[in-house]
Amino acid sequence: MSNTPPIVPVLAYTPLKLLLAYLIGTLLIALFGPTIYFGFPTFDVVLFMSITMVVMTFGYINGVRVPIKTAKSGTKMDRKFVIYLFRTSLIAALLTLTVSVGASIWAGTFNIDVDAIGTTYMDGYEGYERNSGSYGLVFLIYSFSLPFTFIAMIWGMYYFRSLTKLEKAAVIFLLFGSLIFYVLGSGKQKQLGDTLIYFIAIFGIHLGVRNKVIATRTIVLSVLGSVISLFSFMFILSQRYAAIAVDAFNYNQKSLNSISMNVDHPIFTIFGPDMGLSMAIFLGYLSQGYYGLGLAMTVNHSWTYF
Repeated sequence: MSNTPPIVPVLAYTPLKLLLAYLIGTLLIALFGPTIYFGFPTFDVVLFMSITMVVMTFGYINGVRVPIKTAKSGTKMDRKFVIYLFRTSLIAALLTLTVSVGASIWAGTFNIDVDAIGTTYMDGYEGYERNSGSYGLVFLIYSFSLPFTFIAMIWGMYYFRSLTKLEKAAVIFLLFGSLIFYVLGSGKQKQLGDTLIYFIAIFGIHLGVRNKVIATRTIVLSVLGSVISLFSFMFILSQRYAAIAVDAFNYNQKSLNSISMNVDHPIFTIFGPDMGLSMAIFLGYLSQGYYGLGLAMTVNHSWTYF
């Protein structure tokens, strides 16, 4: 029997391509984007990320070429357990979402006005003191529901075609209900970002598993979805910063001393001062991690004894 690794379809490398494209793109944003990071160790960060991407590439290629022997479980009991776990998580996630929405409506803090996202977000943090240790009932319910919501969303999207009609409806309701409550009702954008990350990751895995060429319709829908998502983030950010009277012209006076905004960047020329600031801040979310990495690399090593 030959030990030659099996031929892997080209699409099996799709998750790797998506990952490398994301890392390279965000690194370029950190280097040439509108946000200026003072004291950014460019050479160290680029060298570190280059080595990291090379290692990850070799690891991925080796992983998909070497067949893995899996245990022969797959019993009816295993399948029933997975189904019960998914359904339990889905029910728990829907219940906690319903309770959170009900509590917000009861308290009069639930927002349905798109133009009031910024003020709703600011009102939610009124009187809040970070690390104060005081947490409300809604926050505790939300925290304990996270594992169930994560399982319901991930498995629901990944196995969506295999679900019953009722389960499909419940998953769709959970996805859109969470976005409406947290994004529109609370002015937060984390749930939108998390949902997009889940979707992109699952989409990449599905493309990697299939031995088919990506359809033109899929590409068009992906591009359209990306544009809509991007402008959704920009709209939310513009609402937030408008609520605290921050614009492109006074951002540098109100930001941290370690960063500043280059208002002469082409982004402001293309999108204008208002939408340009939203775009620049959004790109900053994608590049700030590299600045943090660079700062960590400049700190003297201190042994922590694990």
